[in-house]
Amino acid sequence: MKIDVLTAEVIDTIAVVALAYIKRLVNANETPLADGLVLERNLFLRLCTSDTALARMRNYEEKKITEPSRGFEVDEKVVNHA
Repeated sequence: MKIDVLTAEVIDTIAVVALAYIKRLVNANETPLADGLVLERNLFLRLCTSDTALARMRNYEEKKITEPSRGFEVDEKVVNHA
């Protein structure tokens, strides 16, 4: 039971788009390795260049965060261009 709760908490912190990409990769498990690696690379690059990811990277750089354990919040208004 404890593992289920931990897994649910971890999944809850992952962006919906990332979860969709994970599901897509899992469902593509019968494709040839080369095709699977291409798909993984393309999906990863989409995540890295999304508005949310770019906003997080800018925020990270502006705050000059040097320790991975330090967190920060991203202003959703900036991400959504509201």
